[in-house]
Amino acid sequence: MNHSNVHAVTAFFCSPFSEAAVLIPEIRIPRPPRDASIPLPDEYYSSVAYVGQFITEWVAMLAGKRLKEVTQSVNLCVAGGIGLNIDTNRKFLDEVGFEHIFIQPGASDTGVPLGCALWGYHVILGQPRFWTMQSASLGRKYRDDEILAAIATYGSKITVRKSDNIAQETTELIADGSIVGWFQGGAEYGPRALGNRSILCDARIPDMRNILNNRVKHREPWRPFAAAVPRECIHEYFELAEENSFMLLRGTGASGETDRSSLRSAR
Repeated sequence: MNHSNVHAVTAFFCSPFSEAAVLIPEIRIPRPPRDASIPLPDEYYSSVAYVGQFITEWVAMLAGKRLKEVTQSVNLCVAGGIGLNIDTNRKFLDEVGFEHIFIQPGASDTGVPLGCALWGYHVILGQPRFWTMQSASLGRKYRDDEILAAIATYGSKITVRKSDNIAQETTELIADGSIVGWFQGGAEYGPRALGNRSILCDARIPDMRNILNNRVKHREPWRPFAAAVPRECIHEYFELAEENSFMLLRGTGASGETDRSSLRSAR
């Protein structure tokens, strides 16, 4: 919907198992894309967004069911931009019946370089497989002197000191309501902040979402955040059959409703 002169949508189903087929008739969208001056939520544009999500999930479920029928596999791998749609990914498990799912964290055109490298090594050169993607932290790491040099460009605007116990001090800052910028190791591959380039805060503070969206992220109020909990405590807080290390599955509160007071500070 980013193109101002395109106001019609047709859903196609293309797969290796069938010819391309029109699934629904053309949808006419009478208004142009939303201008930034139109505040959200807006009934019309919210309805358009809902329909777009509904059609996306519907087509994905058709493809998923056909794929499962043909392969008879309980495992699914998802790549491409659709892999960033957390609701659709969850439905592959809940509605299609796949038992295990892997979603490429660089699930867009950013994943192409990695795919080309692996294709060249394994298919063209015929080399055996040796690597599985268990971490998305494939980006560049920075030395301490590089970090200090970058900070120095801000002069007196930033005060620098080294903590004797960074984990403990960060936990205390978060518990006191501070917002922490966390920078460590290699940058994450893909759009999700997974702990190496992350903004951390206390989810128990009722207005924290609005504070982050308005003062830090400067984005729409409906955009979500992810709760970080220790791996061994996942099922205390979420109904997830699969681990969600790449932040690509929608999680439901373990009791059907998340109790803010019981959420632990991210760490």
